Amino acid sequence: MKTTIKITLTAVGIAMYVVLSMSAKIPVIAHISLDLGYIVLAVYCYHMGAVSGMIVGGAGCVLVSMLTTGWFPPGWFVGNLLVGLMCGLLYHRRGGVVETIVNVSITVAAVTIGIFGMKTIIECAMYGIPYAVKLPKNGVACVMDTAVMSAGLLFAQHGPIVKLWARYRMGART
Repeated sequence: MKTTIKITLTAVGIAMYVVLSMSAKIPVIAHISLDLGYIVLAVYCYHMGAVSGMIVGGAGCVLVSMLTTGWFPPGWFVGNLLVGLMCGLLYHRRGGVVETIVNVSITVAAVTIGIFGMKTIIECAMYGIPYAVKLPKNGVACVMDTAVMSAGLLFAQHGPIVKLWARYRMGART
């Protein structure tokens, strides 16, 4: 895939992440809400790889936070970078049943490490929040983000977008 096309598609991914994240804000607890941007993150990790996945996840979460609350979220940023890196590198690109199970397992591990682990450590260290307070909230965020990202992964593997991505990988511009 040409560099210009990859950069353009990554920018489109950031925009889609922001739009989906902001279009359906379903609050769960405190400032944590259902984030449909993880659907886009899964699609980009699966089809475009780690670099695009990291950029879409990191820039997307920062833009959503800046637009909605006006603050930079270091925990979410690093967590999404880690999720994008792990999923982009480790996803199996074939859509069989075994590969789907492996990819969902990768998603669970990546989101657990990135959101439940790194996000919690960063926020507790930066803001002096006790782990006993932050762990339950980030646990809920982890479960929700894992579920949404797994749905996005299934869409990436089996949805109508598969043929479109295959064309771009082959170099076609239609």
